[in-house]
Amino acid sequence: MPWIDSWTDLANELAGQRVGLTINQIVERSGKSRKTVLRWLEKIEIEYPQVEIVKQREYGGGPYRISLKGYRRHGARPNLPHRFTADELATLDSAIAFLRDQNMAPKFHRLERIREKLLDLLSDRELKEFELYSGPVRKAAAWAPRPHPQLRIDETVERPIAEAITQMSVVKFDYCSQEDLSKCTIAPAGFLYSTRPYLVGWPSWDVSGEPRKFRLEKIRNVRTTDKTFTFPEDFDLKEYAEEAIGPFHGPKFDVVLRFAPHASPDAMLWVFNKRQQIDLKKDGSTIVRFRTSGDVALCHHLFTWGDAVEILEPSELRATYVNLLQAAMDAQNPIQERHLS
Repeated sequence: MPWIDSWTDLANELAGQRVGLTINQIVERSGKSRKTVLRWLEKIEIEYPQVEIVKQREYGGGPYRISLKGYRRHGARPNLPHRFTADELATLDSAIAFLRDQNMAPKFHRLERIREKLLDLLSDRELKEFELYSGPVRKAAAWAPRPHPQLRIDETVERPIAEAITQMSVVKFDYCSQEDLSKCTIAPAGFLYSTRPYLVGWPSWDVSGEPRKFRLEKIRNVRTTDKTFTFPEDFDLKEYAEEAIGPFHGPKFDVVLRFAPHASPDAMLWVFNKRQQIDLKKDGSTIVRFRTSGDVALCHHLFTWGDAVEILEPSELRATYVNLLQAAMDAQNPIQERHLS
């Protein structure tokens, strides 16, 4: 996907370049024609009269670059005014609404503050355009409700942990489990977001083993310390998260699923794992193979497919699936009706 999509994108890209870009490079990064690129450069000169486009003959023809007067002398990045479109700001509103729906208070509060700062940068004309555009957009989009826990994550919990992560500092906190209140001293790795948000980290005295997870809503009284730790070189939080279905990690296993022909078009669109393999059979069914962990979470998802999915491998996963189904049916035994009377 091109990352230079307009003349304003080009202005900001050139402003951040020390040696500039050639016309061919701009064409490549934008996917536009040479004629369009030249028209963008003319537009920059009109909109930003204080900015000078310098054409140099270095590097086989010389890149174009934008600089303020004195830019080359001081070596500072030009302070170009950013232009925000109404649809970009409306997208930010959608992100805030989504985070609010997920009860991720610290996140949507920060985005709201960013939104306020961005609106302060708009001209009266741009602000009016945004207000006219954003109202209908907000009414035309909604998040479909789905069951989820009503969690309240205090910003006094997430913020100091986030700061400790950037500084690789050990944190201490109280953890309210179902049984009791425990004192924890943890080397934090990062946050894992699922139905619930989790803190991922190791015991401060050993960061070489499997990390532990702590539910954020159960963390209290966070204290940062002066003790630091060294992040394991072979650990990547994103890769760690992708190893499992949901937040629960365990022994890995190879999965083979068969989706019935009537469900194949939908199954082809689903991503169970980034490294999954999909095989469309002659009878119209679809075979999906991947390696993962988190057997119960995977079974919970497969329930939503009803009779359209069959677990071919492993047999242990199939047994877990059947046991969970049996437990669910047992819970719906007619004798349970007395609890409703």
